[in-house]
Amino acid sequence: MQLASHVSSILAGSNIFIYPATVFVALGFSALVGVVFGVWPARTAAKLGPVDALRFE
Repeated sequence: MQLASHVSSILAGSNIFIYPATVFVALGFSALVGVVFGVWPARTAAKLGPVDALRFE
């Protein structure tokens, strides 16, 4: 991770440093959001019967 930030700072011509903890927090948060907003509609749809799910808008 530090190697990637070092190479990108050389290529960009500026002083860039990316902390590994920041990357892991961002990945964890995006995974949490994806799971929550993927599971919630799926559970709601699973509670409906097939005919009601097709009729529901």
